Amino acid sequence: MALQQKLTDLVEEGDLSSVLAMCEADELEIAATLSDTRPQYLTMLLCLYVQDDAINARYLWKRIPEAQKQGKLAASWEVGKAMWKNDYLSFYSTLRSIKYAPFHAKITAILEKESLKRAIDLVSRGYSHISCEALGEYLGMSAEDAAEYVKQFGWELEGSHVHPKPLPSDASKSNYLPHLQQLTQFATYVETQ
Repeated sequence: MALQQKLTDLVEEGDLSSVLAMCEADELEIAATLSDTRPQYLTMLLCLYVQDDAINARYLWKRIPEAQKQGKLAASWEVGKAMWKNDYLSFYSTLRSIKYAPFHAKITAILEKESLKRAIDLVSRGYSHISCEALGEYLGMSAEDAAEYVKQFGWELEGSHVHPKPLPSDASKSNYLPHLQQLTQFATYVETQ
């Protein structure tokens, strides 16, 4: 099965971690064989954005040859810069303005959905009340659409302000737990030595 077909199947399954791993392996293989084939830089960049990994996206951007930093790849880097600066308006507007091929469009749809989830979580934890206009900026929507969208979470609308309610947290999705477990194992090992 060709690499692109495997990547397409993984995107359909929503397994972007495997997509990223396959692209990185492909990049290393291409570099080792000095092949003329171009690595899947755009796919890698978008997958890093979905994982909210702006730091590794910056490192990827730095290692991409200058000759390839054009077109959709350069436009997608603008999305990453907006993400890095927490500039939600630019993030959503730039992301939506780029016309991707169907394969990458699926990844950007996942990116937009995940970004929306992160913004909702951020607002629910960080605000007791927020203007509809500011909420719309966080969500990449108009103030009216944002106010309507958050009703599904039980948030109360009072005039031109929304009163967010904390969302139920899912401890199994916490990113720090594997790191904490690894740190604990290391500390235990050091103490036994």
